[in-house]
Amino acid sequence: MRPDMNNFQKLLEEQSSLYEGAKRQKVQNNLLQTFGIFKFVGQLIDVYLPAMVNVIVSSMGGRLDENEKIAPPDFKNPPPDLGESHPGKISPELPDLDDLR
Repeated sequence: MRPDMNNFQKLLEEQSSLYEGAKRQKVQNNLLQTFGIFKFVGQLIDVYLPAMVNVIVSSMGGRLDENEKIAPPDFKNPPPDLGESHPGKISPELPDLDDLR
């Protein structure tokens, strides 16, 4: 403050410095609240998003177990031919459709 200022000028200067300090504090508090909200949302996404993806993949029939390694298919050695007695054959042979006409 300058010594040649009257009381009203001194008061105006004090009030302007207090107003700037209050305004700066209000902006800082708003920023801290906003960063807190972003941090909270980020933590929610970090915790729940991977679990939600696992549920969706599992419900679609996929596997996401990282501990269990799946071997790639071996095309060099196909499974042996089981002939007519394999367990996938459920019913007797289909009738000839020409006999039904």
